[in-house]
Amino acid sequence: MSAYVVSDEVIQRALTLWAYPEQYTARPALEYVHSLGREMLALNNKAVYDRYSHHTKCADMLTEPEEINNFKFHHNMATRLQAYRALDCLLYQCSEGDCPETPIYKTMEKMLHNTAAELVCGLPEYEAASGYAI
Repeated sequence: MSAYVVSDEVIQRALTLWAYPEQYTARPALEYVHSLGREMLALNNKAVYDRYSHHTKCADMLTEPEEINNFKFHHNMATRLQAYRALDCLLYQCSEGDCPETPIYKTMEKMLHNTAAELVCGLPEYEAASGYAI
């Protein structure tokens, strides 16, 4: 398996799932979303480091610490499906070393599963399918 540091756009899109939650969920404080983005970027860098630390050019693959510390969420109107796809990509890139055991990884994984259920339940095919036999 390979790993790479995802683009800023991928993290921005993934964060829209937290910044613009489901209709009946309160929006979190913007600072929380900024902080979550920094954690995501740091985890992605850790995964790449875990995968390539033996490589002489590993440092060139990583995001500079000050860039991680200065990360800010920019309001981005990605669709739920675009945000889901971005989060799926990010999770895959964070699958190295012990990253999947971290709380932030588990938070992202839970959001991915919840968003998948939300997307499927919103499909006309889902509404039309019979699931309950009474």
